[in-house]
Amino acid sequence: MRNLFACAVAALCSFAAGAQFSAPKEDYLQHIVTVDRPGRVYKVGENPVIRIEAYGGGIPVDGVKVAYACADEMFVPELTDTVVFRDGVATIEMGTMRVPGFRECNLTFKVGRKTVKNVVKVAFDPHKIKTFTKMPRDFKQFWAAELEKAGRVPLDPQVTYLKHLSNDSISTYLVRLTVGEGNRYFYGYLSKPNDGMKHPAMFCPPGAGPYKRWPRTEYAKKGFIVFSTDIHGLSPELSDAYFKDIHDDVYGFWGRGITSRDSCYYRQVYAGCSRCIDFLSELPDWDGENIVCLDGSQGGALSIVSAALNPKVTLVCPSYPALCDLEGFVHDRAGGWPKYFRNVEVADSDRQAVLATLPYYDVVNFARTLTQPGFYLFGYNDNTCSPTSVSAMLNEVKAPKTVFNTYTNSHYNFKENIDVALDWVLSRVYGGK
Repeated sequence: MRNLFACAVAALCSFAAGAQFSAPKEDYLQHIVTVDRPGRVYKVGENPVIRIEAYGGGIPVDGVKVAYACADEMFVPELTDTVVFRDGVATIEMGTMRVPGFRECNLTFKVGRKTVKNVVKVAFDPHKIKTFTKMPRDFKQFWAAELEKAGRVPLDPQVTYLKHLSNDSISTYLVRLTVGEGNRYFYGYLSKPNDGMKHPAMFCPPGAGPYKRWPRTEYAKKGFIVFSTDIHGLSPELSDAYFKDIHDDVYGFWGRGITSRDSCYYRQVYAGCSRCIDFLSELPDWDGENIVCLDGSQGGALSIVSAALNPKVTLVCPSYPALCDLEGFVHDRAGGWPKYFRNVEVADSDRQAVLATLPYYDVVNFARTLTQPGFYLFGYNDNTCSPTSVSAMLNEVKAPKTVFNTYTNSHYNFKENIDVALDWVLSRVYGGK
């Protein structure tokens, strides 16, 4: 009986200790940042006001300073100051713009040991943002010639079944394609359903950087034949150590050869992506009708490029595309990644040659030639692919387009964004089934 009593006491003590030291279910400091217009879109000359609410353990924060700096997107702040929380609320007047574009405010405050940093971006007449990129007279002829050269080289697909990445419902293969002259290879994962039926295809080109691609089986489960590629001739089945060792040799590729349209690194990349579409269209289990290009950042840019270069593409679904409005920083406005003339330095002696090259690779010019319906996602708080550059590109799209904004996401997608985009794709491929 004593042993039973002792066990009961021990259990109660253990429970009490667990309750005493259990992890909190929410943060002590909670805050929300909003602006005085839900859509975050203003007319030139209007003055947005930011509202910050903050609570510590449910008690309104009071007397705490908020430091802030406001500027046109990605430029040096011309407005810096502090405001003070009163009864849980602080407000910041962002200042205005005199031309269409995006303005940002970076704010910081500290409560106890917790420091909060946030950025807020708002749009001024975003549908009136004009690109600085001009269409070269021979743009279409140049790319027609590049595609013709790439097409002369047999794709010679090398396809290897990967048991460790397959299961009863989905099979995944490592694929090597010869996409251009000089043994230019693309490696990628091909995933497809095992039901023996014909399926729509999806091309998922990569974001920037030398990193391992992965099978996009989430789309294969939705009934797609999915090809997820690298663009640097690197097999995703290579070791992590190899990718680490090769990183510095590949990194910075976006700045290579940019003094000539014929030497730019992206020349064979763009043509190679079009050849990937050709590969998908030759698969015996392709449905013969639907090919979707879908991915984000550099992958979003390459999705647009692939659709513009290859009419076999039927839908395009890019997220926060890179490589848009590449002359932006030349004109004192936020440009697209990789931020030529800002993060990618250009020697004065090369300036004119680079300015002559970039229009052949700027996604703006490919967007101008699109005919396929598109679903475009981007966030206002993106500091990698600026919303200014994305808006400048979107304003040149004449094909049917649906634009989906979320204001607080930066260079990523919320799951909800991805779900909305996929629903859009499925509704057009399967009629909503």
